[in-house]
Amino acid sequence: MIFKFVRSQQEQVREWCRGRNGYARIPLWLFFAYIFIRHVMSIEYQSIIYPLNLGIHELGHLIFSFAGPFFNTLGGSLVESLAPIVGMWNFYVQEDYFALTMCFGWYSTALFSVARYVDDARAMKGPLVSPFGAGEGHDWNYLLGQMGLLSFDHVIAGIIWWAAILSMTVCLVVGGWIILSMIIQPHRENTGGKYRGTLFLLTGKYRGTLFLLTQRQQK
Repeated sequence: MIFKFVRSQQEQVREWCRGRNGYARIPLWLFFAYIFIRHVMSIEYQSIIYPLNLGIHELGHLIFSFAGPFFNTLGGSLVESLAPIVGMWNFYVQEDYFALTMCFGWYSTALFSVARYVDDARAMKGPLVSPFGAGEGHDWNYLLGQMGLLSFDHVIAGIIWWAAILSMTVCLVVGGWIILSMIIQPHRENTGGKYRGTLFLLTGKYRGTLFLLTQRQQK
C-alpha cells in the first residue's frame, strides 16, 4: 500500500514537472548542496539562512512567553524547527513540489542550528542572543538540566545532527530528481516515447554474452 502511494505521488510529480524550467532551479539546489558540505565539515558553520532561523527562534520565545519558564525556553528551538514543516505543508497544498523539497533543506539548517546549540549545553561557550528568552542563560543548559539530561548533551546533539543530514539528503536527492525530470521531459515528448536500457543475456551458442539494447517504449 505504501509502495502504491509513493508510485502515485511519483507520477503526480512527473506530471507537475511538465513544461517547467529545471535549469532555473539548479542554483538553489547548488546552494543547499554547498551549505550541506559546510555543515558536515564543521558543526560551528552558520549559513546565510541562520539569521532567518534565529529570528524565528526568538519569535518562538515570544509566542510561548505566557507558558512558564520551561516552555518559554523550549519555544525558541521548537518554533525554529516547526517553521520549515509549515512551509512543507503550504507548498504541498499548493502542489509546488520543488519548493516543498527545498523546505527539507531549510529544515536541515534549523536542525543543524539546534544541534550546535544543544552540543554547547554544558560548555556554554557559544554566543547568546535572547531578547525574548526566559532569561540570559543558555536555553539547552536549562532545558536539559531540568530534565536531568545535561550529561547527554552531545548524544542528543548527535541525534539531531543526523536528522539534519537525513533532511538535507531528501532535499538534494528528491530535488535533483525533480530538476532532472523537468529537463528531460521535453526530450521525451520530442522523441515520442520513453527510452529504456534493457540487458539481455543470450543463451545457446552465445551463452555468457551480454548485450545492451536500447528500446523505445511508445506511450
